[in-house]
Amino acid sequence: MRSLLLPALIWAAFLVTVTANAQPMCLINHKAIPPRQLDHFNWLHVPKAGSSFATTLYHYACDLPDDVFPHLPPGHRGMVTRAFEKKYPFAKHCNRQGVLWQGRRSGHEPCCTPKHLLNGTVMMIRDPRRRATSAFHYFMHASGMSLKQHQQLLRTAKNAVDFIRFPGVAGCQVKMLTGGKCAGNVKVDDARVDRAIANMKKAAFVGITDEWDSSICLFHAMFGGKQLPIEFRNVRPTTVFKGTNHDRGNTTSDVGAEDDPGDWRLYQAALTLFRQRQREYGLPVHVNHTDPREPQV
Repeated sequence: MRSLLLPALIWAAFLVTVTANAQPMCLINHKAIPPRQLDHFNWLHVPKAGSSFATTLYHYACDLPDDVFPHLPPGHRGMVTRAFEKKYPFAKHCNRQGVLWQGRRSGHEPCCTPKHLLNGTVMMIRDPRRRATSAFHYFMHASGMSLKQHQQLLRTAKNAVDFIRFPGVAGCQVKMLTGGKCAGNVKVDDARVDRAIANMKKAAFVGITDEWDSSICLFHAMFGGKQLPIEFRNVRPTTVFKGTNHDRGNTTSDVGAEDDPGDWRLYQAALTLFRQRQREYGLPVHVNHTDPREPQV
């Protein structure tokens, strides 16, 4: 009986934590640029860059109760979107006229063909130091890496620095923006980074995982839709998994920008675009000029 009771208590505590402490609604000045409704979009889901963004996208595209969100019980691995759609079938709840979520809703498929970009790509970009640290602590997540390579990675990487320096791990976000898998065996040179930045700038929406609340506010400032408290919660924290000790926080371990120069340059470009759009759409901008993440513009 005790063995059944403990998981139930953990699950109940998780749900209370996620749904409690409602966040304040965004302060949006619609006198700046009025929002326009997305009539179609696809999601570029970078690993460890914010599965919780699915909450915003489902509520934007579907007719759902305000307090539901994609999730799995603590400690369960798997695709949260698939589990969510078993309870809320996409075909039943997401046929809202004028909004169509195109492409795959689960997994980590790359983009960006002209068709992808025309279909309104939306994404979150994350500080590569934090993304690598989180991926290391989540069972050394390396989507697209061969099984043989990943087994070698598991044997050799003792920390997040070892992880990011393992062949194929760095440049995840650049690769995914140029048609490659996150940990695919692809050369990340200056030309590829330039192409990734160009594709990123053509996307319908680029949020910053490290500035989650501001990103959700920007999404609604740009595209409207009902703002919900559940969108501001981390519904997929890495800390709920046995053997992990990291979440969407600010930890970077000892990983430096120099360990992933391609993704770092992409991230700087994304942050510049994000700041520009915050100002355009009348959102408050809080810039810490002593933060090395901030582009010096």
